Amino acid sequence: MTHRSGDARTEPVAVSGPPTAPAGRSARARDVLGYLVILVLASAASVSYLGRGLLEASTSTWRGNPGDPEQIMWFLAATARAVSTAHSPFLNNLALYPDGVNMMWNGSIITPGVLVTPITLVFGPVVSYNALLVTGPIATSLTAYFAFRRYVATRIAAGVGALTFAFCPFVLIHSFGHLHIVLLALVPLIIVALDEIVIRQRFAPVITGAALGFLVACQLLTSEEVLAITALLGGAGLVLLMLFRPREIGPRTPHVLRAGAAALVTFAILSAYPLYLQVRGPRRAPGAHDTSVYVTDAMNFIRPVLQLFGTNSHLNQNLSYTGNAAEWTGYLGIPLLLVIVITLVWVARRRRLVVVIPLLLLVIFAVCSLGPKLHVNGHDTGVPMPWAIADKVPLVNNVLADRLSLAVAFAAAILLAVFVDEIVQSRVLAVRLGGALLTALVGLSLVPNGMHSTTVTTPSFFSSAALDRYVPKGSVVLIAPYIFGPAAEHPMLWQANTGMRFEMVDGWLIVPGQHYGTRHILATTLEKLQTRPVQLTPSLRSQFVGELHARQVANVLVAPMPHRDRVIAFFSQLFGHSSDVQSGGVDLWHVTASG
Repeated sequence: MTHRSGDARTEPVAVSGPPTAPAGRSARARDVLGYLVILVLASAASVSYLGRGLLEASTSTWRGNPGDPEQIMWFLAATARAVSTAHSPFLNNLALYPDGVNMMWNGSIITPGVLVTPITLVFGPVVSYNALLVTGPIATSLTAYFAFRRYVATRIAAGVGALTFAFCPFVLIHSFGHLHIVLLALVPLIIVALDEIVIRQRFAPVITGAALGFLVACQLLTSEEVLAITALLGGAGLVLLMLFRPREIGPRTPHVLRAGAAALVTFAILSAYPLYLQVRGPRRAPGAHDTSVYVTDAMNFIRPVLQLFGTNSHLNQNLSYTGNAAEWTGYLGIPLLLVIVITLVWVARRRRLVVVIPLLLLVIFAVCSLGPKLHVNGHDTGVPMPWAIADKVPLVNNVLADRLSLAVAFAAAILLAVFVDEIVQSRVLAVRLGGALLTALVGLSLVPNGMHSTTVTTPSFFSSAALDRYVPKGSVVLIAPYIFGPAAEHPMLWQANTGMRFEMVDGWLIVPGQHYGTRHILATTLEKLQTRPVQLTPSLRSQFVGELHARQVANVLVAPMPHRDRVIAFFSQLFGHSSDVQSGGVDLWHVTASG
């Protein structure tokens, strides 16, 4: 696949710019400087937006919403416990005891959790969460810069594209609660590995294949949904490449097959067991969300949700789109769409695949992100869309359509990088000035408005000597407030902050049925107590005590909560006396054999 000078139609299958010559010392120095500049810019942006105010209260405060972040902090603590005790990180019954949870059905970010285990063990899961939230886009900026340098000639163009992808609306909106989707540093590296295997083929296939298998396995244990979207993006790109360069398929196939075999073997070695547990293990829970609700609204492409210019709130909850604001991630903006159109007209006439393929990918995934039926301004029009077919494919139907915006953002970032590359290299002053102005408008249109912080104080009981004295390590507890919703997961955080010292009956996890587990008498009674007093009849007493014994509950803890006096009165009547221990904001009753 050599490039014949002067014939644009015979561009090599690689969608990059000019072939890279061996770098001299000065070129390598400039490359290093480029990475340092990206590191500084990305760090400044991430710390100022995602890390603001965390140093003052890093063990109890994080940026974003309550609820989902607490669940992810619980995952980090569970992974740290598994690593430190040499237990499996894939199954546990630390919550929803004794049934437990299959971590492979949850966004349990096991790979990042392992990496930050030392931080979690020393400083706690909140600090680990904050560290990953802030460093995630920084790492993505660096890997995206590494990837984009293959497709554009200038460092500034690669930098603009990389920063745009790392801090795109998809990332910033999911930063409010979905850390597993924010950690995207592996996505560009997977694309680079595919590029090396299929297009450039500069290294031994066993090396690039093994590298791809390793990256895919790490992404599997970070976010399966992101891996699925990346696979769809890479697969669609390869299909388009074969359509445009059919004559190149035969000569490259042997290398691809050898690399593919190496990738498959590596991936199987690293991932066979967790995938087996997911497919054949206990507590399988597919279909967690309604795929017809979590879709990109057609107006979301041009109507800001989080952006500084065009919204009246930090996360505009007043829009009528279906789902929730944490999933409205499709925004591109008029300036960026204008850049894409100009790039198409300006560059694609030379049949450069670096424009044509990303543009087609952008259109394909933007249409698919609309979901099974077209939604416009929150209204389900009933018009069928292509994703209705994919929505019936097993495994693929677990991908929320709106999250395909990830692929749209990646393709858009490449197109922006190509646009900047053209204006930087242009010798026409008007073109350079106009292009710079339009690029600046793109940046301004994507600037976020702001992000709130959440502070959850853990009752001092959970960090006091009283916990060690009255709650035996590994024992089972029932905690009130009981968890009945995604925004009430404080007890999971309290448990995580103890280093998972005890198991708990309640929790909020993706398991068969409701996220809060089985509707047993403990749950239903505590739920009723949130709205009214509950009469303790002999029948209820017998059922309640029987369930406590069946679930091996050793202690009942009542922490600060709404209607706490009502709950304390219920347990005082149940056990026949006031709490055995009052310490650090918690009332505790021991559950004896007699009840």
